[in-house]
Amino acid sequence: NEVPTVAHRALKNELYGTDPEALGYPIYHWVSLIAEPGAHELGSDLRISVRNLDQQTSDQETGIGFRYQLPWGEGVLDSDGDALRDSWERSGYDAGGDAVKVDLPELGMDPLRPDILLEVDIMEELERPPIPSEPSKPGTFETAQAMFESAPILNPNGQNGINLFLDTGGSVPFVNKLRMKRGRGNFYSLKNRYFDRESRGEIFHYAIWGNRSSGRHTGLSDGEEHGGAPGNDFFVGISDLDEEKYYTLRSQVEIFVHELGHNLRQQHGGYVGGGKYKANHLSVMSYTWSFRSVDNDEKRLAEPTCAPIYWADRAALELDGAAPPQMNAIVDYSHGMAASLSERQLEEAKGVCGIPIDWNHDGEIKGTVKGDTNGDGSFRSATSDFANWRFLDYRGPKLGGLWEYRGYADD
Repeated sequence: NEVPTVAHRALKNELYGTDPEALGYPIYHWVSLIAEPGAHELGSDLRISVRNLDQQTSDQETGIGFRYQLPWGEGVLDSDGDALRDSWERSGYDAGGDAVKVDLPELGMDPLRPDILLEVDIMEELERPPIPSEPSKPGTFETAQAMFESAPILNPNGQNGINLFLDTGGSVPFVNKLRMKRGRGNFYSLKNRYFDRESRGEIFHYAIWGNRSSGRHTGLSDGEEHGGAPGNDFFVGISDLDEEKYYTLRSQVEIFVHELGHNLRQQHGGYVGGGKYKANHLSVMSYTWSFRSVDNDEKRLAEPTCAPIYWADRAALELDGAAPPQMNAIVDYSHGMAASLSERQLEEAKGVCGIPIDWNHDGEIKGTVKGDTNGDGSFRSATSDFANWRFLDYRGPKLGGLWEYRGYADD
């Protein structure tokens, strides 16, 4: 059925000076629309597309369409889609129907704005813990929260973005190396001792900010471990790494929200993978963005991306790979705007988002060449951006994480 819509609220996208003609799907504004779909049975699956005045129609294949399943009853209604029932956000979470275990209204939860609840226990005796806030300067966790506050999501309650609630008051004993493998390892031993599963297990993500990983990881999520399903656990392990680059504010925030992104079902190349180093996946989930601010010029040249959007600065062009003189700590997931790339037909003058790129590394910007746009060592791929914010999956705690669900987390 076709129904009229009414514009509710709008949010302008500055694009950081990027030429819209150089983008595959430029977003000038985000607009929330109100429509009355009419009466439908409980549990009905609604598939929604929008036709603009120019007759363009949103397409679910490109991730622009919408799908929504009506609840089976008022008691399970989740208006903002954050896997927290409206009744919990209004009256508190009872964990079993006997008594309120977590006072969600007291914590600032709102049924009309997405909320993410995350407990972060910080390991004792760390040489380099998360950077604390100062009176005029936010720290690691406050900067991460600001990223979610600035998410391009317009909510009925008048507040944009996502509320990332962080409980960072807990700690765990020092262990040299954290292990998280198929639900086993000392991460889960610590979680079993220091995380209140009974009260929080279905609604809180859990993380440990630790010393280092037993593998070659700066962090790890159980969502990443089981192939991109929604996760509920992750850790950051950088305190004992040799390179100083891991200890800047921006680097810490990038690690933290990258692993949280895996919990929210985002992969390195997007929701469906596609390579860890995609030049046109404009997201902190991409390895082209991880630690870019502290990499050397040669590495930035070898792993191109859209510099103005990475730096959130229209003047940041990374000429010869150089970082801009003034660095901010603004971090972001992708909005899905970059143009697709075919590795067999890359126009060097267009590059990514209109910034020229020497794809074949011959020292010249010329015509159409072959190149590697996702770091897989071949020239056979077609790569695309992916709208992380549109596809965040909040169900990790509700599902219990795959490994815990299978009963592997008792080791």
